[in-house]
Amino acid sequence: MAAPSAAAPADGLRAELALLRAAKTALGAGDGAAALAALDEHARDFSRGQLVEEAAVQRVEALCALGRAREAAVAANAHRAGWPRSALHHRIERSCVKEVHP
Repeated sequence: MAAPSAAAPADGLRAELALLRAAKTALGAGDGAAALAALDEHARDFSRGQLVEEAAVQRVEALCALGRAREAAVAANAHRAGWPRSALHHRIERSCVKEVHP
């Protein structure tokens, strides 16, 4: 009998990664709404996924792309609280959120 546990996490990671790639592609095309939709789907399907931190940063970027700076600042502060030593803070600092307070 084959062990499905090895395939299931890999399939989940592939699906999670596909959503984040879709969000990144949408952001690159200037479509913040499509990026946010992919990130909302990621949040629903992978609230405890392996790429949650990356999704949180992309959410800030998508909100900035939509001109929703106030919401982006809230999301940036949540990221800072959840991952205080993150190597991804530089991406938030390059977004519309210039200063993030813990």
